[in-house]
Amino acid sequence: MSLCDATQGTEAPVPSAPPAPQPAVGKKEYKDETVEGQTVDGAVIVNCEVRDCTLWNCKMKTVQFMGVNTLHNCVVEDGNIGGQCTVRGGSVNNCEFAAGGVCDLIDCKTSVTRVSGTVKLSGGSFEWSEVEATGKVENETGARKCVVSNVESAAAWVPTAHVGDEPPAVGKKEYKDEEIVGQAINGAKIENCEVRDSTLWNCKIKTVEFMGVNTLHNCVVKDGHIGGQCTVIGGNVNNCEFTVGGVCDIINCKISMTRVSGTVRVAGGSFEWSEVLRGGLLEDAVIGGKKCKVKHVDRQK
Repeated sequence: MSLCDATQGTEAPVPSAPPAPQPAVGKKEYKDETVEGQTVDGAVIVNCEVRDCTLWNCKMKTVQFMGVNTLHNCVVEDGNIGGQCTVRGGSVNNCEFAAGGVCDLIDCKTSVTRVSGTVKLSGGSFEWSEVEATGKVENETGARKCVVSNVESAAAWVPTAHVGDEPPAVGKKEYKDEEIVGQAINGAKIENCEVRDSTLWNCKIKTVEFMGVNTLHNCVVKDGHIGGQCTVIGGNVNNCEFTVGGVCDIINCKISMTRVSGTVRVAGGSFEWSEVLRGGLLEDAVIGGKKCKVKHVDRQK
């Protein structure tokens, strides 16, 4: 038998498993910062903006994803997922897939989310969620089909008062301890500021006081005071107060842990785990068939 004959049929098989996780780059805990262009393994990431990263086995809360990100076996809570995102394994809960974004969910467990962009499903589960008029959910067929249950599709509605492309950013990308008056801002981080007569798009906002006439598009607002005349379209409001004398229209927004001392009119989205104080008024304003989901709200008499 020749040497050639002896080696026939002994070729090593080609591995089909995904590549092993890369070593962690940076810290094991990220909070209130921007995480950009990193490979992170096993970290806790809280209240951050994540852009162009690869994340393995991370635990994340109140995170905003932008750019191109890939998540492997991560747990995501209370996040805003935009840009181009691939999620493999893990779970996504109480999040929003932002308008304009495209997300691939592969063998992921997803629940209590809102879809304003495009989500492509393969395996896993997708339940107790809502698909907005601008959103789209695609499910693969066959053995890779995702289990979809208790998902509602919202009625089509276009806010005619706010038609048009988003304006370019005006000013800085970060505002802190200052006054913002009469500006149009896109994609900024705003903290501990007073905002008056401004239009904000895709901003991350914390401990801010709103006065005058303001409009917010797809913003994340936390620990703020919302007064004056305010229109909130999309996004999240958490742990805030709608102040006495103010009138706020909330459209397709996810609201939780807030107090209502003024007047709030809600259409679409959700309003939960909150309190309406004596003198406060919470009204359901059905727009285009979109009624807000109100639950776990205490109304003082």
